[in-house]
Formats: sequence, structure tokens, C-alpha cells
Amino acid sequence: MWDHLARVIFFPADAGTVTLKNTANNDVEMPLAGLGTGCFESCPPPTDMVAYNMSLSFLEMGGRRIDAADSYGCEPGIGKAIRDSKIPRKDIFIESKIGPGGLAWPLGYNETLSQAREILQNYSTTYVDLLLIHWPTNYGPCSYHGPKPSIPTTDPLCDTALSSYNETGCRLSTWRAMIQVWKSGLARAIGVSNFNTTHLKEIAAAGLPLPSVNQCSFSPHHGPDHKGCTPYTTEESCGELLQYCKDNNIVYNGYSPFGGRGGAGSLLKDSRLVAMATHHNAVPSQVVLNWQWQLGMPTNPQATNPLYQAENLNFTFFRLNASEMNTLNHFDRTPRASSPLLDRPPVEATHAIPNPSLGGPYSVGTRVIAGTVTERNLSVSVWYPSTTRGDETPVVYDLRDHLPDNMAAKLRGSLYELGCPHWCSMYPENPQCYANLAVASETVGEAPDLFPLIVFVHGTGGWSGQSLQLVAHWASRGFVVVAADYPGITLKDMLLETEFKRVPPIDQVGDTRRLLTAIRSAADKGGDDPQWGWLLPRVNVSNNALIGHSAGAFAVGELHDEARVVIPMAGKGVVPSAAPVSTLVLCAVNDTVVPARSNAIPGYATTHRPKRLAEVTALGHHFCSDICAIGAAKGGIEAIAAAHGIWQANLFGFLATDGCEFENKKFDNPVNGWRFVNYMTSAVLELTLLGDADMLDALEHASDVLEDIAQYKEDV
Repeated sequence: MWDHLARVIFFPADAGTVTLKNTANNDVEMPLAGLGTGCFESCPPPTDMVAYNMSLSFLEMGGRRIDAADSYGCEPGIGKAIRDSKIPRKDIFIESKIGPGGLAWPLGYNETLSQAREILQNYSTTYVDLLLIHWPTNYGPCSYHGPKPSIPTTDPLCDTALSSYNETGCRLSTWRAMIQVWKSGLARAIGVSNFNTTHLKEIAAAGLPLPSVNQCSFSPHHGPDHKGCTPYTTEESCGELLQYCKDNNIVYNGYSPFGGRGGAGSLLKDSRLVAMATHHNAVPSQVVLNWQWQLGMPTNPQATNPLYQAENLNFTFFRLNASEMNTLNHFDRTPRASSPLLDRPPVEATHAIPNPSLGGPYSVGTRVIAGTVTERNLSVSVWYPSTTRGDETPVVYDLRDHLPDNMAAKLRGSLYELGCPHWCSMYPENPQCYANLAVASETVGEAPDLFPLIVFVHGTGGWSGQSLQLVAHWASRGFVVVAADYPGITLKDMLLETEFKRVPPIDQVGDTRRLLTAIRSAADKGGDDPQWGWLLPRVNVSNNALIGHSAGAFAVGELHDEARVVIPMAGKGVVPSAAPVSTLVLCAVNDTVVPARSNAIPGYATTHRPKRLAEVTALGHHFCSDICAIGAAKGGIEAIAAAHGIWQANLFGFLATDGCEFENKKFDNPVNGWRFVNYMTSAVLELTLLGDADMLDALEHASDVLEDIAQYKEDV
């Protein structure tokens, strides 16, 4: 142990450099060891302060290459760390990216020139060592997982709203601007990121010089035998892309070397890596980096912990033998979990525990039904199990639809156009939503013939689609989910109050009862109901659950007589009924809006059996919401809204974003909130409403499965 610490901290090893060619100055040497600051291993990306600390410690450990992007929003922090390190600028290799992602600029000729200058200002430098095009389309990674919004740009080849739009032409126009950036001395070398072979061949066919670098995913799970080293690679293997780059003097720069997207934990515990590490007196992460080093590949592991940074810089004190290299080159990849409802992968090798946090077998359809409760002007959104041919366009939600008109007009472009779920790169296991699909004609496995009903009740300042990830998850696993925008409590109503305009009276409990009455009345008419006839013949409205967040949690607690399952989240958590209502109380340790210790936990104590309590340990009020993911790269929804004059920060404050700033170490990654709430809610819902006895096993092992993020107990 101490030998290992001494080696990595006190005896740093130089991993060497690789010479850049093609579109690079003659003297550009790229260090093989680098620091990643992007969102694939910790998403959203770090704030300026976290980026400052991690960059400064990396430089102090001997690291000299830092990878970032304009869309990460942390370049100023990195720039300050470089200045404070007192290391000469010429000795540090700055790698950044232009183009879409988060709230960055779109692609386009003029936009590229402008963004390059913005990046230099962010770093307070006169040049960067390597500048990349972040994604080959204006949609970033979501173009292959979600909707394609209109992106405003001055380049007619890149504006998706114009007939002149041409995806290939847009890439080439952007690349021509990059060449101008290079020739102007703003970058010592230029390249691309997430480009597949087809994209690279387009550049060659246009007679333009090829990139010096192509930065793509590369790990034992995304190695030479596997596909998917970019979100745009379909039939092409990572090995084919790697070979094309090698044949054309393009350096392949690997990101997410340990798997990314939450995959690092499983990869670095793999018995083959552990055995190699033990043999070489190293740790598994060093085995992976040594493998890529022997392939001559620069890599960008992300780490904020100085010890991990030291390990990631010191991986050349041993050499993997030919057999070990062959094992890693042909590593069996663990498939991304997307199993059918009754075919779930094991959590432990010796015991197959169902994992209800995984997406189910159904595609998700969605519709809006207007005027469901006419006297209250109550419309609802519906998400439901469906079947898809595979050629439908995913539905796009737009947060601007939930703002007053004068405020919505202040947001331009695709700033708040969301998929379902919109944060595709963070939680790809969840399904997309498609508008107006037919409801699935049959259920899966031994589930009831009719789909159960869930009514979701949002909280103050929320809106029906605030938790797209969550409602899509439930629908994919066999539930029909109905959510309404309750008058007086919606985001739009709350914002109107900032302008001292009259808003409707609040009656969330009454509105939910009216909604349930309207649904039951429509169900009595069956297929003849003009609004609900397409759906309700496939739904058992009596086999139902009420789930509420925040103020909605208080409401569902008072509506216990209306449902078989009641799930209050981040609320009072009390169901005052002796009837056999199954209750699941979900709360967060760090909730400062509705503190769990004075609300949910005392409420649980007075709730009748059967009851369950789960408390997520490092998240806040919005642990079940998408709100922490929206605009995270630019400081979150509140910071962006305040910058655009959308609302007064002192009015909404922590109510809008409590628990979102996980980089301060008080809060955890929002993906863990989704994993927690998906697991617990689906287990209880499927046990009670689908009669899935396997969920007893999932609940019994909930504390083990979620031990890193939550505590669980039950009284049934």
C-alpha cells in the first residue's frame, strides 16, 4: 500500500507525448496523460471552483494536459488554476472544444470564429494548444437518442429551420472556419470529437486537410471489437475507426477510459482487471491507462481526488504482456441494461435480484388531453405503454411553454427544448417518448391484462412534465401515467405573481379529486368517450396509485381513499388511513425546502401499515425531478433564468434548485436520484399493482443495491 502511494505521489512518471500532424504546427507535442473535465464520468460537468481545484492539484501532481469544452462551462476556473500554478503557459497543453452541447454555440462558420475567441477569453490566454469540434451535428449526443430542435445560426448550411440546411455542408463549413482559426494562430492544432469514419472521409473528399486529432470514447467496454465509440457509429467498430485514424495520421484521443456514464464502478471491479493489477502491483485504473499508453493513445480520465489524479498520471512503471494486451483488446463488454420487464440482469453473481430502476419493454407514447376538468381549465399530459415501428420522431417538450409569454420570449433557440428524457447522455437506459402512438395491445409476461393507472401530482412552481425521466420510466414498465398542471400552483402562475398579476385560486386536493372523477366517468363510457376512448379500454382505473412531489406529496396524503398505492416524495409523508393502502415515503437527507426530519419521517411514523420509507442521503428537494439536469453546464435553471431576467432569484431561490449543485460535495449526481426513485417506486408499484412477487426480492435487497446512495426500512 505505502509503496504504491510513494510511487504515484513522490515519483511521478512521464508518459510521454505524441506528435500531432495534418492540421497542426510543426512543434506540437500532445502529452499522453491528461485530465478530463467533461460530463461522461461525472455529469453535469464541474463548476468553476471544482474545475479550479481539480486542475490546480493535477498541475501540482505533474500533469500538463487539461481537456475541457466551452459547453462544460468551467473554462474560467481552469484558466485561473493555470495562472495560479505559476507554471509557464508554454509548458501546459490546453485542449478545448467548440460547438453544441449544454448551452454552447451552434455549428457554423461565423459562430466557430466567435466561439474560438470566447474560449480564449474564458482561459485568459492568446491561444489554445488544441481546439476540437465537439460534435458532428448541431444536436450534440441527443441527435441519436432524442429530438432534433431548431438551432439558430447565421450559417445557412447549419440552420435546421432553412431549406438550405445540409448536415454534411454544415460540418464542412465549420471545419473551414476551424482551419481559419488555426491559420490565425488562435490554436496550435485543430481536430474533431465524436466523428466517425464517414464524417472524416467527407473532409478528405472536400479536398480539405484532415484533423490532427479525433477524440472519441475508448475503454475496455468500448475497445477495438466493439461498436459505439461515438454516438454516431452504427455498424462501424471502434477498431475500424481507430485504424482509419492511424492510416491518416489522425491521433485517436480516448475519453471515458474507465467506462463513463456510471460504468467505472463495474469495470474497475472486473476480476480480470483486478488480477492484472495485483500481478503488476498497480490498481485497475492504471492497468486500463497502461493499455491505452501502449497503444500510443492520449487519454482523459476525470478525477477530482488528488490521489486518483496521481494514479492516473503514473501508469508506466510496468508493461502489460502480450496476453494481457490481447485480453483488453478483445474485452467482453457488459451490455447496457435494457432488459424486458421479466428478464432482468443479476445484481450479484450468486443471486439474481430484479432491478426495477431499469427501463422496461415498452415504447412510451404521450398525448395531451385538453379540458379534462372544464370548470378548472385543467388539462393533462398522458404517458403510456405503446408499440413503435421505429421510424417515429421523439416528442419535444419546451420549457418556454410553461413561462409567461413575455418571459418565454427572452429565451432563444433550443435553450429549453427537452426530449423525454431530455438528458439522454446521463440516463440512456430510459425510453424516448413519441406523440400519439397507439396504446400497447397487450401486457408483458404475467402482468394484469389491463394497465394500472398512476396520477402524478407536482409541487409548487412545477409543471406536469417536470419529471420526464420518471414518468417515461413508469410508462416503459407498464403503467399509464397522468399528470396535470394545477391552476394557481404551476410555474407559470408563480412567475405571474412576480408581476403582481392575479393567478387562479389553489385547490390541489380538490383538482386531483376532480381529475380522478373525470377519468372514472370517461372509463364508464369505454371506447365511446371522445377524449379518453383511445386509452381507457386498456386501463384499470381502480388499480391505481397516487404519487406526489413536494406540495403534491401533501395532497396525495389527503387522498389516501382514492388509491391502492400512495407515494409522497419530499413532502409530509403521512397517509392517515387504517385501510390497506400501501405507502412508500421517499425523502432526502439534505432537503431544505421540506426538511425530512420534521416532515416525511414523523409522517411515516404515524402512517398505517403496510408502509416503507427510503431516504436518499446526498440529494436535496429535487431528487426525483429533471430540474437539476436542465442547463447544468451553465449553472442551472435558476442562474440562466436570472441572467435572462426570467425571474427574481431572491423569490424562487432554493425552491427552484435545492439539491442541484452536487459539485459542492453536499449533493450527489442527479443520476443517482433517478436511480433511487426509479428503483423504489417501481418495486412497490409492480409488487402491488402488477402482482410481481419478484419485487419482494428487490425490496428485501434495496439497502444492499442502493447502499451507496440511500437508506431503506419497511413495516409491512
